[in-house]
Amino acid sequence: MGKRRLAPVKISSDAISIQPAAVSQGVKPSGPVTAEELQIINQYTPAGLPPLTAEEVVSVTVLVTDNLLTYDLRKWDIADMDGIADGIIGKPGMFNHELYDVDDTWGKCWDAIHVSTPTAPDEVLTKLPQNEAQNRAIVASEGYHAVYARFYMPLSDEETYTRIRFGQYDRVSLGSFSYEGLKCAGCTCAAKDIGSDECPFYPPMPWMGLTPDKNNLVTPYLIRHGFQSAEEVSFVGAGNIPAAGIVQRG
Repeated sequence: MGKRRLAPVKISSDAISIQPAAVSQGVKPSGPVTAEELQIINQYTPAGLPPLTAEEVVSVTVLVTDNLLTYDLRKWDIADMDGIADGIIGKPGMFNHELYDVDDTWGKCWDAIHVSTPTAPDEVLTKLPQNEAQNRAIVASEGYHAVYARFYMPLSDEETYTRIRFGQYDRVSLGSFSYEGLKCAGCTCAAKDIGSDECPFYPPMPWMGLTPDKNNLVTPYLIRHGFQSAEEVSFVGAGNIPAAGIVQRG
């Protein structure tokens, strides 16, 4: 039997904002935990040791990823969002993707949900002005999808808690993840065939000036599909998902 988790939240409103509207629609913000939540959290603590108490723990809510474009013109397939939510439960919160340094761990994910809505707020769509048109087209086609995760951490870690409260630790990034492959958004081929006879497009490489707005032979973006696993979520200075970070008051 798997570990208990809270029931997913069904969202049916026209638009939600990552910042406070998502909270009002069912994504619980950071803060103290309830008795029910503490029972779930304690499933991830060592057997034989005293269980954690509400006075020892605080929960931090982050947006881990969504279905909009990254800085390098990739996106997740919306079919993978539930898998990402399931795959990060029980995984650590870390700093700067230092996967092999246990001292760079600040918390652990104890709950995650995939939330979808028909539209996305402007502050999300415009975070990267160069991607706004494509992001609006994506949302018009498939809606807005985001994975929210909740991490528990010790209140005794005063430095991390203070930096979170003051917004110094804010942006997050999904780390050490694997997936089946990449699909071309311009046709139905697999991305590995881009540039071959099977695909008329070239992959976007904005760091080299190869972007779809400058060259019609460049596919608009690539789609990651077939999520397999992820090992951690890190606080970073700048992540690849523009909207990923702690859910804020707005």
